[in-house]
Amino acid sequence: EDNLPAARAVKAAGGKVLPTPAPARTLSAEPIALIDIIIVNAIEAEYLAGVPVVDTLDGALEAARLLAARFPAAIVTAGGEGAAYSSRDGEARATAGIAGKVASTHGAGDEIVGSFAAALARGEPAEGATAPANAAVTRSSHDAEPRGRVPPDRA
Repeated sequence: EDNLPAARAVKAAGGKVLPTPAPARTLSAEPIALIDIIIVNAIEAEYLAGVPVVDTLDGALEAARLLAARFPAAIVTAGGEGAAYSSRDGEARATAGIAGKVASTHGAGDEIVGSFAAALARGEPAEGATAPANAAVTRSSHDAEPRGRVPPDRA
């Protein structure tokens, strides 16, 4: 609710509102109406979609489909399992995680949201932007010495 003025300004400027409602909480009608794509992790998906446990890619896809009934589109991340996208118009896809040794998951949520937003800004369709975002978060979390950001040409 505190971000409503920013969300209104983004919409007025023709941008997309991509919130990550952490911690998960019930949203009222006005913020829901402003959201283009909601991006949540497994715990937030469990709360917002009302599903018991989202710890697999199939579970993430099911949660994304349930959230897409309330929002125009949803992305649900499932840790190392990957991420799932679903839209209200029925488009759905799951992107498996990339295997490797995880050095740190610190900032992984910020990385996937930023990389997804960058892919949208480059003109990629939302349903296809989860793959480069998933790859970017894998690079940043598998790096033994995180750099703090993934350069735009690698996002």
